Amino acid sequence: MYNKLVINIKNNFKLYKRSKLLIVLSIIFFCFYGLTTLPTLFMTSASSRLLVISRILSSFNGFSTFFIIILMLVGIIHPIRNRSLKMIITKPCLPRTWLLSNYISAIFIFFFLNLIVYILISALFLLWNIPFQWGLVFIFIHRFFHAVILLSYITLLAVAIGTWGAVVFGIILTEGFFFYFSNMFLALKESVSNNIGKIILLIFQKIFYFIYLILPVSKPFSEETGIIYRSLRVTSPDWKYLLFTMLYAILISRFLYLLSVVFLNKKRLI
Repeated sequence: MYNKLVINIKNNFKLYKRSKLLIVLSIIFFCFYGLTTLPTLFMTSASSRLLVISRILSSFNGFSTFFIIILMLVGIIHPIRNRSLKMIITKPCLPRTWLLSNYISAIFIFFFLNLIVYILISALFLLWNIPFQWGLVFIFIHRFFHAVILLSYITLLAVAIGTWGAVVFGIILTEGFFFYFSNMFLALKESVSNNIGKIILLIFQKIFYFIYLILPVSKPFSEETGIIYRSLRVTSPDWKYLLFTMLYAILISRFLYLLSVVFLNKKRLI
């Protein structure tokens, strides 16, 4: 299994290099990122430099999340649509091995990309002679576990319902979306005097809340860690959320991977 896993991972890297979509996204991001970031590096004052670093980090985190979703979809959907998966699984290579190779490939790219950018951002602390904030290390590790959860979820969606379903539910219809509308329907119910209207709103609220409960949490403890992302400062008690996030990521990614294998085995691959 190990040899087949390594071969598939190498093939995935070749596929990423040939993907025009990934190349275009990378060029657009680095052009936009460079044009918007470089001026702030030279014009910022000493008092606002930490805020600039926080904004740079926030922009990169948003891009890397979107990029890794597209990268994962390219690795999974392309062989299935082109029926080239037939050649892969008749080597023979078990479907679960091929699926795991896509998962590991995407995680590696995410880790390597984030490592480079976070090292460069860390260098700004030295360049600007400001105290290093250990919240940056916390965010780096927390983001890694966030990617583990997100990619497991995207893998399941891609295998089960296809590309557009994965994009819609992975980027737009997240657990936060359903939680927001669940609270909105609950607030509207209190402001409506009509009994029928209240019943309808209550039904919608229960449906949206139920969907929120069954969806995996892609960013656990977001409320508790949100201030770390904004201030880049971390305290000793905050590190426990990293441990809890790691445990949750291990459990939910394992469950979603096994579920993805079940759906993949049911697909007509050959």
